[in-house]
Amino acid sequence: MLIGAGLLATLALIGGSLAFNDVSKDEPAASSQGGSNNPGTSAGGGQNPVTNGTGSEVIRQPKESDSRKRRSRSAKIPSTTTALVGRPLPKTASRAKGIVAGFPVKVIAVSPTASVGSSGVSTAGRRLQVSLVGKDKLSQAKLLGFYRRTLTAKGFAESQVTAVGGSSAAAFARGADHLVVTVKARPKGAKGSVFSVFGTLHAAKGK
Repeated sequence: MLIGAGLLATLALIGGSLAFNDVSKDEPAASSQGGSNNPGTSAGGGQNPVTNGTGSEVIRQPKESDSRKRRSRSAKIPSTTTALVGRPLPKTASRAKGIVAGFPVKVIAVSPTASVGSSGVSTAGRRLQVSLVGKDKLSQAKLLGFYRRTLTAKGFAESQVTAVGGSSAAAFARGADHLVVTVKARPKGAKGSVFSVFGTLHAAKGK
């Protein structure tokens, strides 16, 4: 099932709250290194393939107060911006405890020390909506720094967003492509952090 305004409304992370469910209570999540080649499973049973997958470690995303303006500003890809994802786009699917087939890992890198709790892709025309949720051995600050380095290296520009409840968040934009990374330290006594990446990428026009 595809998402329209619902996913885009998460991109500013303003005016809401974040609720992290610690993935450490689940079975050990599969490392991104070991799961990247396994095929994803198609979403079914009414599940949201982008925000839920089949993992129990979903991060509830807050609402955005001005999503209409953001969508209007992002309606078209500037001609000077080369698309980061190519066609054909992957089929809509989700996977628990691993990287779903077709997830754009060359754009959204996964930390070598991360364990992926769930991932998803959802295709509509040339739009690819993505989600990634998991935990990492890196600290909150270091993990957010990892995404800052890898995404800005791809041409994304960072903007600050509001995050509450002890979490840190950053929004990244490149033409019509938008991503939001949210990181929070795990509960006291547990090392590392939990994280989510949500957003929308666009393929080039044509076949």
